[in-house]
Amino acid sequence: MNQPTIFKKLSISLIVIVFLLGLTTIVSATSLQAEMEQTTATGTVNTGAANVRSGPGVAYSISAVVYQGNTVTLLGRNDASSWIQVQTSGGTTGWMNASLITSETAVSSLPVVSTPTLSPAATVNTGALNVRSGPGVNYSVLTAVSYGNSVSLLGRISDNSWVKVQLSSGQQGWVHSSFLSANVTISSLPLADSPAEPEPAVPVAPNALLALRSGPSLNDTVVGHVFQGQRVKALARNGNNTWIKVRIIESGIEGWISATYVQLSISLDSLPIQFGSETVQPSPTAPSDLTAVVATGALNVRTGPGAAYAITTVVNQGDSLKITGRISSNSWIQVTTPSSQSGWVSTALVNVSGDLSSAPILDVASQTATAYVNTGALNVRSGPSIDYAVTAVVELGDTVGLLGRTSNSAWVKVRLTNDHVGWLNATYITANTTINSLPVTD
Repeated sequence: MNQPTIFKKLSISLIVIVFLLGLTTIVSATSLQAEMEQTTATGTVNTGAANVRSGPGVAYSISAVVYQGNTVTLLGRNDASSWIQVQTSGGTTGWMNASLITSETAVSSLPVVSTPTLSPAATVNTGALNVRSGPGVNYSVLTAVSYGNSVSLLGRISDNSWVKVQLSSGQQGWVHSSFLSANVTISSLPLADSPAEPEPAVPVAPNALLALRSGPSLNDTVVGHVFQGQRVKALARNGNNTWIKVRIIESGIEGWISATYVQLSISLDSLPIQFGSETVQPSPTAPSDLTAVVATGALNVRTGPGAAYAITTVVNQGDSLKITGRISSNSWIQVTTPSSQSGWVSTALVNVSGDLSSAPILDVASQTATAYVNTGALNVRSGPSIDYAVTAVVELGDTVGLLGRTSNSAWVKVRLTNDHVGWLNATYITANTTINSLPVTD
């Protein structure tokens, strides 16, 4: 074979090899690009606000909040494809409900990711919570935990009213379950042994706090705290002498405390009854020059001191209102409008002329039904279901007035502080009353 023929064949072979190498490079690049596209699947939040949790379920803690229209990276899913593991634009990795994400990537195509173990835990949802040596108020107070602190759940008693907990310090004790927001149902905890006999009642442990409440029951909201040995002035009692209304001498704050924890220098029966079979002493009259001028564009006048009460009329900016009374916290005042209508307005929205403390404190016959949000962000909807549109978003700690509920108490109708009315899932609020006590509302 002559030399030119050999060179020609070699050239053709080299061309074929180069072609094949090029084709392989293209295929590899295409595969790599496809792999990259698969590993960078994204989705968009399709609801007002969505919580990113530490695991695939509402019982897991909230790591972050992502708002409607924001994009997240899809990392994986749980077995049921109902939750997706995501990474937010801020770098937080967590889990979101799959129904809250819109994506061109099928959830089923994502890899299944192992689920983190859920340890029973709870967050304190009251101002200060006594930790006791046993499951009852007759047991001594060991210490107190403050609002927002977390505790581990160890067990419960048979009626689920008290739970055994472990604090971050490792100390164990018992707390009332109504003052906890738990990540599991209390009934799912194991039954725990409790001391056979209650110890003698001890009002408050050294350096611990005792809650001062807005009414004579453990279901009433905390308005302040008292320490062991602190002097208070007794103002009234409830019908069966189990609760006493007191005023803290140093601060002037008023509230209710269990009669068990107060040593009176006078007879309990000498105090007027303000709850139960009610015998309220006449209140003094407010000074005639005590007025409030409306400081906002329009102000709702309500039937009681709180956003949960109905609106009776509206007064406008600059209107002068005559003050006829107040509640002990001074946050709401009773007024008479220029048209001689009586009602209640928020003190924050008026300019008071005169000494507000000279107005009489009025006892309200029925307690305001309110609640606060116990989750990172919560959608307010136009109806009692996730199928209804999101009309607003409330944040952790926000207060709402309670107007009604669904027949199964799963959803509550609420009024926000700006008077917007909508529906919230009852799981994500902590109320100062039982949800079942609210009227069933259409």
